[in-house]
Amino acid sequence: MNVSVIIPSNAQRMSVFKSIESVLSQVYDFEIEIIVVINGDRTNKSIVNQLKVLSDIKVKFCVVPNGNAARDIGVQNSKHNYICFLDDDDSWRSDKLQVQIAQMQVDGNSFSYTGRLIDSPYRKYYSISKPHTDQINKEIFDRNFIGGFSSICITKDAYNIAGGLDLSLGCFQDYDFYLRCLDSTGITIIDKPLVIYSQHFGIKISNNFELNRRSVYQILDKYCEHVYFKSLKSSLRKMVFRKGVKYI
Repeated sequence: MNVSVIIPSNAQRMSVFKSIESVLSQVYDFEIEIIVVINGDRTNKSIVNQLKVLSDIKVKFCVVPNGNAARDIGVQNSKHNYICFLDDDDSWRSDKLQVQIAQMQVDGNSFSYTGRLIDSPYRKYYSISKPHTDQINKEIFDRNFIGGFSSICITKDAYNIAGGLDLSLGCFQDYDFYLRCLDSTGITIIDKPLVIYSQHFGIKISNNFELNRRSVYQILDKYCEHVYFKSLKSSLRKMVFRKGVKYI
């Protein structure tokens, strides 16, 4: 059960080194490769140079001009069947991979997600959202109960069957992927805080109004004839409303 860990980074935050260290510190009895995908043209050259120093048999690097493609490029360059993603401002508990993949194998599932410890500037708290019914392929259209990429693990086969990530989307790539993924696979839920999610404020892609708006309409257009389209529209409306905007 060897694992490829993909860390997309714009190489602007020192936190990427903490992310890498949390992977190198995993307790495991299998092989791990780390692929850091440096994206964008506004990188901090000092951080890029420090990252390249880490390059060895376990840590690999590739550079892409388009941040939307970073995770997918990482998958295409991976050599193992289990794929995990980690944002460059998040980190993992040392037993994350061992616990998550072992439970996936017990359940016979090719997709999973874990709970998160939210590390905000004001407090720390545990967070996990679970489906309320057994109809997960329907309920994911009602709401994104999975969350961000840092907590998921998926086999490469399941990733390809779902069609991979939609590289045209500037935002909500994760949600769009889950909508397709849960049509073809079951899911394992790890109710433990295996991911430390860094909640910070400032300029973020997820808060870019125009990217949000354009991506929402792209997703609505893509699923306009889907049986659960109305649920999806309501879900997206709630998601953008939480960002303080209203355009659907």
